[in-house]
Amino acid sequence: MTISPFISIPILAGIALCSGGLGAVLLDLLEQRRNERILSEQQNRAPNTVLIRMLSYVTGDPTTSCKAYIFIIGCFLYAVLGGFTGYLQSEALVDNYYNEDEEIMKSKTNTKGVQLVVYPIIIGLSGMLLVLGVRLLPYDKYPRAGIATHVIVAGLLQMFSIIYSFTAVGLAIDIFGEASTITTVRKVFTYISVIGLVLSFLLGGYVMGKSAQLTQHEKAIQSNANGGTLTSKQVWSIKCWMAGLGLIQMSIGISTGVVTASGAAEINLLANIDGIY
Repeated sequence: MTISPFISIPILAGIALCSGGLGAVLLDLLEQRRNERILSEQQNRAPNTVLIRMLSYVTGDPTTSCKAYIFIIGCFLYAVLGGFTGYLQSEALVDNYYNEDEEIMKSKTNTKGVQLVVYPIIIGLSGMLLVLGVRLLPYDKYPRAGIATHVIVAGLLQMFSIIYSFTAVGLAIDIFGEASTITTVRKVFTYISVIGLVLSFLLGGYVMGKSAQLTQHEKAIQSNANGGTLTSKQVWSIKCWMAGLGLIQMSIGISTGVVTASGAAEINLLANIDGIY
């Protein structure tokens, strides 16, 4: 059995998407821990517990931290590698129907082939715009346009992640069959993404509003305005909601990365069909 040298392309695409998001969140967590340690030493108290924050909050931080740009790099690499993965998968789909009527083959492969290429590119570009949009349209100067842009781009990122995953499931069914392991794996992670998307839409607005309150609270503390606007219990509750939404967002990204990485199955099959890839 031939192992295609291109089998690493989808795997690297999945790693790029996952590491971009996880890397940004992890770096943000480390920054929070460092800042909390410094603050606790200044106030002569024990450090408070620090939680992860939702990805939109992390990437929307307009500071000089590199965490947002880690996400940009991951999304850019995913757009390139994921698009190339889709092209190779579409070639495998063509070979799978090589013995059918030409018109039937075209109708089955052309549309799905384009989707497999375009969807990862849209996902990657949406992730990049999620970061750049905050900097081009900062909330303090363009509150309506900035928030609207963020909501639209975040929606595109999540929606196309789901659409791409379902397309990949259909591809696996066409090539490997309904009962194949690769089809089952893609279905599982696609359903995880769907659940995450539903929860994100249900909770996103509420958590975004609470995070805005937390931001105002922290600004009030920094300006020594009567010690902030929230109680410690309220602050902890908001941080828990933000961490929960962050986990939901990461589940969508990881699931999409796994589905993309599983494209190695089609590419390796293609190598054994014609020996090209």
